[in-house]
Amino acid sequence: MNSHFSFKALCRFSAVLLGLAMASSAQAQMPVLLYHAHPNLGYVEANFTRDMDFLVANDYKAITPDEFMAWKNDNAPLPMRPVLLTVDDNYILVYTSMWPILQARGLKIVNFTISASVGQTAGLHYCSWAQINQMEQSGAIISESHTVTHPHLSTLTRTQQRAEVVNSRAALNSNMPGKNCKFIAYSYGDYNAITLEECATAGYTGGFVVGGGINTHDTPDLELQRKQVDTVTFDRFKDDLGFTAFQTAPGPGWVMDDSDVHFYADETQWPVIAGSSQAGGSGRIHVAGAGAPAEWSAFVPRPGVYRVHARWSSVPARSSAATYTVNHAGGSTSYLVNQRINGDVYNLLGEVQFTTAQAARVSLAPASDGSVNADAVWLEFVSSGVNEWGLY
Repeated sequence: MNSHFSFKALCRFSAVLLGLAMASSAQAQMPVLLYHAHPNLGYVEANFTRDMDFLVANDYKAITPDEFMAWKNDNAPLPMRPVLLTVDDNYILVYTSMWPILQARGLKIVNFTISASVGQTAGLHYCSWAQINQMEQSGAIISESHTVTHPHLSTLTRTQQRAEVVNSRAALNSNMPGKNCKFIAYSYGDYNAITLEECATAGYTGGFVVGGGINTHDTPDLELQRKQVDTVTFDRFKDDLGFTAFQTAPGPGWVMDDSDVHFYADETQWPVIAGSSQAGGSGRIHVAGAGAPAEWSAFVPRPGVYRVHARWSSVPARSSAATYTVNHAGGSTSYLVNQRINGDVYNLLGEVQFTTAQAARVSLAPASDGSVNADAVWLEFVSSGVNEWGLY
């Protein structure tokens, strides 16, 4: 946070712009990574290639800002391993270096563009509008606003700030057929309360800073966090990506834990409990009685047959009739389990078919005869074949 932006202003304008935050899974953390396509700012093509190869090898999928916001504000499902990649300033290496690397791997990145610098070749070299449009049409590079002249916004008057955020958005929309610029990255990560007001009025739905934090459902829409990874070690890159935070599956497939982006529950009904018996050191608990279900959801990296397992901790006060419901390619199937026994292990619920077009969803309903523990779900990949029921 820069020194020009007070805590009171943050609270006031976050409330004005966002309204009251919904009860949500604030534990869930979504990484946004930041690059600069210029060697003076730490860009090394071999390192970028290494990073992108790691993403592909570990089933990561680069998402769009719209997908990110749909998850943050509406709990829309994400790919099993999501990441939002960004690059600032629109340097020519976005076109000549990053773009072919991303295209070859089926990845995408958001190119925050300084509109007044587009096409400049004297001194620093920037991508032209023709190149920006070519990359946008490929789907691998999504260009958004990075102001008009890249100033320290907090040092400007309201009128000057308005010109920077309004005119940069207008430049992208007028020079890119069909473009609706909705996102801005504040130059130098510098902003204040006036910036937030002017960006909201200008029509931006998301604003990115360079704070080094990680985003949750409760992060303000115009103060989205990014981690700069140009110059970090490979191990630090993996940490910033959140790779080490995902729970390891006991076998083939993927684990969705209550602490990651694939879980959602009303925290007033499903408070966090800590304990070594919980996967990742924490879980959720719902006391006996009515309420909304907890849910795990994600798009699996590959279609096929999966065994669905659930993990919980067992105590005498748990429900003996907890209901898990799995939504799959053939519809939905419910499974009744006794959470008073078989705790701290993954218990098989059933075998189903998942596709890549429809999110795999597992929900756990509250029960009347005891508390219910929502901890983790393991989607065990069995084969790419089709279950017998899937043929009809």
